[in-house]
Amino acid sequence: MNRIGDYALIGDCHSVARMGKDGSIDRAYFPRFDSTSVIARVLDEERGGCFQVAPKYRVERHENAA
Repeated sequence: MNRIGDYALIGDCHSVARMGKDGSIDRAYFPRFDSTSVIARVLDEERGGCFQVAPKYRVERHENAA
């Protein structure tokens, strides 16, 4: 789980989400700022849920020593 300093707010002037450095959205309010939170992993890591944008596979690059 991220520390509070690892988050940024993203939004469109109507709704807002708290996004972590790892691409996870751990708290989101839709369709308005004063709506009930849709995702709340920040409050309960096991049952709160989250949405994460991340690659499915780890990709590594190696340079040829030619």
